[in-house]
Amino acid sequence: MNITNYKLIDFLNQQPELISEYSTALSYISPSKTKKDIFHMKLKHVEFIKKNFNTEGKQLIEVVSRVQRISEDAVLDLSIIDFFGIINSIKEQMERIIKAEESSLTPSKVNVKWEMVNGSEKMAKFGIYNTLENISGGNALEYKKYMNMNYSEVFTILYMRKTAAELAAEMDEIKT
Repeated sequence: MNITNYKLIDFLNQQPELISEYSTALSYISPSKTKKDIFHMKLKHVEFIKKNFNTEGKQLIEVVSRVQRISEDAVLDLSIIDFFGIINSIKEQMERIIKAEESSLTPSKVNVKWEMVNGSEKMAKFGIYNTLENISGGNALEYKKYMNMNYSEVFTILYMRKTAAELAAEMDEIKT
């Protein structure tokens, strides 16, 4: 298959069949280095990327714009090979972040009572507000401050608090 390296703006105006065929082939392109490592972006930007990465159109262009620190017009001016290389890098970075959250921020012990009442499912609808509530100590006036912190800092705070809570629980078990 020969691939014409269209500019993204021109590519988006091609026939849907061609776009689909190219998108499948270009999903195997090696990831390109992004200007900004997502792990070190502001929490609000990481949350935007999480919500919008698997969408199509304007939101995906805005994701690339934020990660590359370029305008949306500049994203549309990228070649499709460059664009898909960046997309594949963002995908890899998001997979690493999700894996880190699952392995480092998920409690080691299951709270049976919490699970019996489907606590996780019921609270999931609040998304990032659960995290903001946790790190702000319940002070909603501090949400904006934390949203503007780097994701890496917020991750470290949450990991530290989880570790401290687990240590406290272990110490309580020793006492009894």
